[in-house]
Amino acid sequence: MLEKICYLGFLMALSALVWRTWQVHLATKICVIIPVGAILALVGSLVVIPAVTAELTYEEYRKIGQQRVQWWTHHFKERKLVKLSYSPTFEDECQVFIHIEAFNVLMPNQLQVFEGITNICIFDGADAVVVPHLVKGSKFKRVFLLGHGVLNESGEETFARGFTYSRFKELARETGKQITILSCRGTREDGDKSHKLRWIDKDMDAYAKHKALTQVEATLPHREASGFWVYGRRGFTVRAQLEDQLKGWRTVMGITK
Repeated sequence: MLEKICYLGFLMALSALVWRTWQVHLATKICVIIPVGAILALVGSLVVIPAVTAELTYEEYRKIGQQRVQWWTHHFKERKLVKLSYSPTFEDECQVFIHIEAFNVLMPNQLQVFEGITNICIFDGADAVVVPHLVKGSKFKRVFLLGHGVLNESGEETFARGFTYSRFKELARETGKQITILSCRGTREDGDKSHKLRWIDKDMDAYAKHKALTQVEATLPHREASGFWVYGRRGFTVRAQLEDQLKGWRTVMGITK
């Protein structure tokens, strides 16, 4: 409804402008402006407004996410773990680890998100197995990991398709490092409900209410155990604000370069 009101308001303003500036006989104005305005209003209601306000399908939404992943994977192609593994300094190459699927929430060309962030390494699939080893052996004392996350069936917090929070909490205890994880921490049931409301029922009001109850904002990590830092709360998803969340990590960790 709001879109229709705005569009009709635009047509009225345009008609008024033409009426005042078009130097022709009054009858000509009436014969031309009114029919043309009616046609534009009809075209707007049938074509323009639906095209602008059309809801994405889930398949379209997934495709957009995949395109984002592809763009960022190409951008950071020199920072893939599989490629860096040939470097003699491989173990000291990475401070910020990003699971490539996490890029689906980030628009292409948003390079300012990573301003001031160096030693980024991206991983996926088989090369993920070396991540805990690299975290443990790295020269960096402050490490950041990013990936989609969920509470699994056992109630354990997982991220990046299989890593557990507990594993890195133990690494922080063993190594004395400051290890930070950014991921969602919500339940699979809440995620399934969100999907149903948004993509199957298409009930955006109910979806917004559910989201308000199950999602938190968190731009600063907090310590949950010795050397182990996280965002948000267990049982809740975390709103994606990567630029602010990376800045928050650098601030809390005292990283100035």
